[in-house]
Amino acid sequence: MVERLSFFARAGTSARIFDLTSGNSRHGYTYTTLNSLQGAVSDANQLAQQHHLHHIYIASDQFTQDAFRYLAEQMPTAVTVFDASHCLVLPNPTAGPAVLLVGPSDQLTTTLLKQYATMTLIKQPPRLGGVPFRLYIIQSRQASSTHTSSQAFMPHLQLLDDHAQLLNNNQLPLLATRWQMLYSAQPSYRTTYTYAFTASPNSNGSAALSMQSLCVATSLRAGDQLIVAFSLPQNSTTPTSLRIAATFYTVQPYTPTIQSLHLETIRDQKTTATPLQTTDGANSILLTSS
Repeated sequence: MVERLSFFARAGTSARIFDLTSGNSRHGYTYTTLNSLQGAVSDANQLAQQHHLHHIYIASDQFTQDAFRYLAEQMPTAVTVFDASHCLVLPNPTAGPAVLLVGPSDQLTTTLLKQYATMTLIKQPPRLGGVPFRLYIIQSRQASSTHTSSQAFMPHLQLLDDHAQLLNNNQLPLLATRWQMLYSAQPSYRTTYTYAFTASPNSNGSAALSMQSLCVATSLRAGDQLIVAFSLPQNSTTPTSLRIAATFYTVQPYTPTIQSLHLETIRDQKTTATPLQTTDGANSILLTSS
């Protein structure tokens, strides 16, 4: 009896694996095969080479970021992998177009692209058992001269627009702020760079709950643009202004040294978060919103 049950269990497991690997079983956004990820990255690299584009941006999420970061380290074209849950990294408008790879569940990136860049959908790399990826050629738009700003968190970020833009992302309101990177950081093994933003809104003169956004990327390029989105609380009124503070830190692999031995571990270590300051020593920047 036990042998019969074991046989049926093995047969059921084999059938399940066959269905998954052949694409017969559809699944959601939480699972993507390595082959699908490799194919999407390869398509992005081929597109960059065909059009003589020198940089690729990859919008990742919690389910793909580790794999994308690893695969990006093997690519011949320069790559920036960023966490797309709150942010969008765009090339310097003067640098010309670039390649952008977007995941199947990513709606925020598309919302922000429509506002801050032009985009052309080139290909939809297949994703086994699920919705495909999207592969774009993008070109950043120049910042509007209407709401220009001279405020900056030196030496990291220049505020391009002193007005936070109210947008709708899948029927959920958010406020988007636009920055230009002043600081460069090269990609390095298992290393990420993080800007942690806190936006304290005021609505009709009364304080509201602060909102946080983490912008995490595998590299930083001076001149690139950073779009930071803050999700508004449900049933809240749009604040008339935002006061934004930010910190910066790096996450690197933990590599302890014991005498002459240099060890590598699976653990990471974070540098101390550095509060960013303006040129006049302030810890925050005030923006209007609507």
